[in-house]
Amino acid sequence: MYSALSRVYGWVSRHRELLTVSISGSLIAAAWVLRGFGRGTPLAFQILMTVAAFVAGIWVAREAIGRLLAGQFSIPLLVTIAAVGALWIGEVWEAAAVTFLYVLGGYLETLTLARTRAALRTLIDLAPRTGRVKRDDGVQVVDASDISPGDVVVVLPGDRVPVDGVVLEGRASLDTSPLTGEPLPHEVGPGDLVLGGSVSQVGYLEVEAQKVGADTTFSRILYLVAEAQDQKPKVQRMLDRFAAWYTPLIIGLSVALFLFTRDIELSLTFLVIGCPGALVVASPVAVVAGLGHAARKGILIKGGERLERIGKVDVVAFDKTGTLTLGRPRVSGVEALGIEAHGVGGLASPPVEFSLRPV
Repeated sequence: MYSALSRVYGWVSRHRELLTVSISGSLIAAAWVLRGFGRGTPLAFQILMTVAAFVAGIWVAREAIGRLLAGQFSIPLLVTIAAVGALWIGEVWEAAAVTFLYVLGGYLETLTLARTRAALRTLIDLAPRTGRVKRDDGVQVVDASDISPGDVVVVLPGDRVPVDGVVLEGRASLDTSPLTGEPLPHEVGPGDLVLGGSVSQVGYLEVEAQKVGADTTFSRILYLVAEAQDQKPKVQRMLDRFAAWYTPLIIGLSVALFLFTRDIELSLTFLVIGCPGALVVASPVAVVAGLGHAARKGILIKGGERLERIGKVDVVAFDKTGTLTLGRPRVSGVEALGIEAHGVGGLASPPVEFSLRPV
């Protein structure tokens, strides 16, 4: 029983944002449906909207209090005050709307982050874990982290090269697509440089390690991708700076309006109207929509900042045909040149021209 409850609690904790958005959104939808079909009383509408505002607002309030204790005037603080004010004057729909929009924006932002982290995990899975190192007593399989510069690494077919280095002996065909994007295998021999993370398809290599661990090209790619995960889009950073002065400004104006008019309902209405719920949700919605649409087209964009930069691109330069094609050339046609020649047994063997069409 305890184990089952622990699993349920763990699942709820992991999907807290999804549950909050789903429950709050369902309550709001139910309230409008009942009202639209005339099957609910005004009291039922009020109750459903109030519960929806409470379900979403409790998390917004926790975030607002946490940031306030850290000395930050944030959008969650404004949303919390606006929701409480809306409930105070009886505008339950506005209270539910501002809190739901904020938690929806946070959930969509989490989805964006999860998508980019999934791409990072895919890259990490490609990192070599072990390597075959030539020792005095033979070839030993060791952890990639235990390989030092100057060690001679043996690479067999199917092995992932664990270091950046230079080929001492042997020849092999390496798949470098995880690093360079080049779909066709790359032939290497003595004196050629190889990159860690490449996969040997056929052949035998002895490679002198030059860069190991965090110094390899593959590790630096991982670092750059991980760094990109923490970079918010410019518009999101602008919204964070905007909230630092906008929140106290709206609260101050609302208080000033109350002191001038002595009308609490008017000042609370101004506070609710000034709450930028749609503005807060706009950035994560745009980022998720853009990344999702690109992913469906087979394009992986590493974060919202990169997506934002694409909007300013005027010219795109492609450095290899593999970027635009699948990199699997095939014979698309055979054409005889019509030149007579004598082959085996006196049969004519005209030269043949082949044309390759990339796909």
